Amino acid sequence: MALRELVNIERQGADAVYLELEKERSAAATASEEAMAMVLRLQNEKSLIDMEAKQYRRLAEEKQIHDQEVIQSLRWIVMKHESERGLPLLEDQLRYFRRKSEVCVKGDEGDESEGFDESLNFFNSNMEESPGDALISSRDIDRHRYVTTVSSSLFFFFF
Repeated sequence: MALRELVNIERQGADAVYLELEKERSAAATASEEAMAMVLRLQNEKSLIDMEAKQYRRLAEEKQIHDQEVIQSLRWIVMKHESERGLPLLEDQLRYFRRKSEVCVKGDEGDESEGFDESLNFFNSNMEESPGDALISSRDIDRHRYVTTVSSSLFFFFF
């Protein structure tokens, strides 16, 4: 009987070890399933974040393109407005210098500095008459320098 008891004790020990092994296998399988579920969840979240990032990037690029188009059209409008605003002033100056040159050619002689001062007064009066023109762009300044240079050349040529 002692042998049977020994075999029963060994079986009970083996059964306990198998039970413990089965618990460990079950725990490992559960942990593995949970880890895989977490990996899948993280991959899903990552793909959603990537999709959102691509969408935001695309929207930002479209907005940037739109903003560039708006800036370009505003520049065109400003340039058109400046050219329309500057054209009458240049036409007035041209008429003034044509009249001035006709007067000089006909023999009406006057003080050269007086004529130059009159032309400057003419330019200043045109600028003062329209206060909206007080703010001028660099293109207007360059245009004024050109007109002043041309007017000085015409003045000294005709006088």
